[in-house]
Amino acid sequence: MPNIKQGQDSINTKSEILNPIEKGQITKEIEFQEVVNDFTESDFEGKSTKEILELIESQMTKLSYKESLQRLNILKTLVDENLEKDKNQALESYTMEGNNAEDLQFEVPKEFIKFNNLLSTIQQLRIEEKKRIEEEKETNYNKKLEILQKLSGIIENDETEKTIREVKELQLSWKAIKVLPKDKIEDLWNRYHRLLDTFYDKHSINIELKELDRQKNLEFKIELSKKVLSLHEEPNIKRSFILLNKYHEDYKNTGPVPREYNEEIWQRFKAASDEVYQNKKMKISEMEAQKEDNLEKKKILTDKAILVAKQTYERVDHWKLKQEELKALMEEWKKIGPVPKKQSNKIWAEFKNQFDEFYHNRNEFYSQVKEQKKVNLSKKLEICEKAEIISKELNFKTGEANLKSLQEQWKQIGPVPKKDAEQIWNKFRSSCDSFFEARKSYFKERRLEEKDNLIKKNNILDQLSLCLSQESSDELLKKLKTLQSQWVQIGHVSYKQKDAVNNKYNELSTKIFEKFKGLKNEIRTNQKKQHFSNLLGMPNGAKQLSFEESKLRKRIESLKSEVHTLENNKQFFARSKNADDIFKDFDKKIDKSQILIKNLSKELQLIRQVKNTRVDQT
Repeated sequence: MPNIKQGQDSINTKSEILNPIEKGQITKEIEFQEVVNDFTESDFEGKSTKEILELIESQMTKLSYKESLQRLNILKTLVDENLEKDKNQALESYTMEGNNAEDLQFEVPKEFIKFNNLLSTIQQLRIEEKKRIEEEKETNYNKKLEILQKLSGIIENDETEKTIREVKELQLSWKAIKVLPKDKIEDLWNRYHRLLDTFYDKHSINIELKELDRQKNLEFKIELSKKVLSLHEEPNIKRSFILLNKYHEDYKNTGPVPREYNEEIWQRFKAASDEVYQNKKMKISEMEAQKEDNLEKKKILTDKAILVAKQTYERVDHWKLKQEELKALMEEWKKIGPVPKKQSNKIWAEFKNQFDEFYHNRNEFYSQVKEQKKVNLSKKLEICEKAEIISKELNFKTGEANLKSLQEQWKQIGPVPKKDAEQIWNKFRSSCDSFFEARKSYFKERRLEEKDNLIKKNNILDQLSLCLSQESSDELLKKLKTLQSQWVQIGHVSYKQKDAVNNKYNELSTKIFEKFKGLKNEIRTNQKKQHFSNLLGMPNGAKQLSFEESKLRKRIESLKSEVHTLENNKQFFARSKNADDIFKDFDKKIDKSQILIKNLSKELQLIRQVKNTRVDQT
């Protein structure tokens, strides 16, 4: 015989809950369904009709017709408001172009038509669904009456193995029938269980089979208690209560257990259910607290929107800036989440009213813009005159800056009357094009000069290549000095080819250094000197050369300090067992630093020579 203790380790006794067939338990379940299914217009606030349609269509695959219809009815007001808003915007744009409002032919967007068609379709489907459900309830009621009649007939006869099987089959059939008229559920339940109890109590022919059946029922109810406890891990509250309700239905529809365990297993199942109920109730309380917090946040956003909507602005860009601020508030509003249902429509209406007031004031401002456009035309004509003068200048650097300044002024002025817009723009653009065409011609000539310089530098590269075949170091040195001087004097090549030419020059020079090592130090010195001389000849070159000189001095002083530190540290190891090896390592580092100090000092001397040479020349 199975032991009830097998399931007790996973069942914790808590405060009692009501019998699932009692009214109190049903009421609790309904309350939770209302909280879980909470849905308001604010969930879609600030969205376009297209976005609303896409979101609701994606949700409808998971919703019943009833839920879909509820949501569509809630959103109908918002969709109608969007349609009215689109009409007003179309009218505003139409009249801003100088047209009569009465001539506007507004075409209803297809999203609005699609939404209304969807609403009509779901309404019809819901009517048909309700009719089918009522028919199904009546059919199911008659089926259960037939089962009760069959049970009653079996009870009147003697019990056999066949009747036991028939009762089990009838129990399965009873459990499979779900949807019933609400006012007849309890009566059916009471009659059904009276018959079952009568069957098991009255007949005793097959006691072993009956006891085995009761033991199986006991095991099943123990498993149901475990399943109830597992609902603690279910994150979806709605799903938790759907499953809890299902487990209660399964418990109700499972036959009796041994009498000695009947009360105990029921109390444990109730305790597990109550624990889940309390846990989920706590989570819902947290959700409600969060909604209250969301309400406070949305009140703050509403206050901010009021500050924007109640003011008037003098410039178009200010209106646009404040419009962006309102959009930002709307985006923040969307992220906050739901508020208590009873406050949802009220806070949303107050928030939305600020947008309506803002756009109303903005439209009145735009009605004054037409007069401003005439002033803008006068200003742009003045800019055209200035641009025409600049277009004839030959100082391209200054002219470009001045012309770009006029272009920025042009952008800031704002629109002109539509009939003058194209003509005034073409006039201004013509002056700009004339200037930039002249500038383009100038730089075209400059590119030809750069192309000629490239030919000259390629010629020097060819001569450097020939130097690699020479044997006389003296001849090579003179040749290299001459080529180096010529290279510096040639001038610029195009930016795209500069790196390739210079890299080729450095590559050939390096190869010559490797072949004629005797000249390496002297040529390197000449290169350094030439580098410093070139640096000094560049714009702001004296400052850059002084920076190089300062950097060398700091490096030399740092190396000298390192040498001094190494020499001092060397004395600490005089009595060490491996002092000789340590001294060698210190001496090696000191010698390396001394050589580097010597080379850097030579570079420093070269900088001074270049500076002195420039002073003598001036």
